[in-house]
Amino acid sequence: MEAINNAVKYSNASALNIKFKSDATLFSVSILDDGIGFDMESTRLGNGLINIRKRAEDIKSDVSIVSYPGGGCTILLSLRVM
Repeated sequence: MEAINNAVKYSNASALNIKFKSDATLFSVSILDDGIGFDMESTRLGNGLINIRKRAEDIKSDVSIVSYPGGGCTILLSLRVM
């Protein structure tokens, strides 16, 4: 929800793509937008991205956030399943 909220509020995206994938050992969700993006090195991460990382940590999952100016943003959450 936080990733979708961020995309709607800040990205100026015209498209948002959400994909779910699952197999015997891994469940993943990726959220991609085609918005304005941001520089990961020089941008102060807001509460939304910090909360995404904290929530991923809380459920013992991995999260990757990739963005660059003009290149949109991709958030990938991966969770090992039993």
